[in-house]
Amino acid sequence: MTSNDLPDLALTDDELIKWFFEKRLDIPLIGDIEKYVKDMGFSNKNELLRMLKREYHYLKKLEENQKHIPLND
Repeated sequence: MTSNDLPDLALTDDELIKWFFEKRLDIPLIGDIEKYVKDMGFSNKNELLRMLKREYHYLKKLEENQKHIPLND
């Protein structure tokens, strides 16, 4: 799946970055995002955002699908 295949998210880029740090990594939002981008090996902030959009979309789909899985009680 490419970024172009993803539906628009209900989050802004800033909200997506905040979600990633606070919800996924469980750490406070880092002040210098550009430094984090470089330190993590991304070529630029847009590359990080593409990865975050894919992850967010994947986790939302996973969450939706789990709601429809019958429990074997």
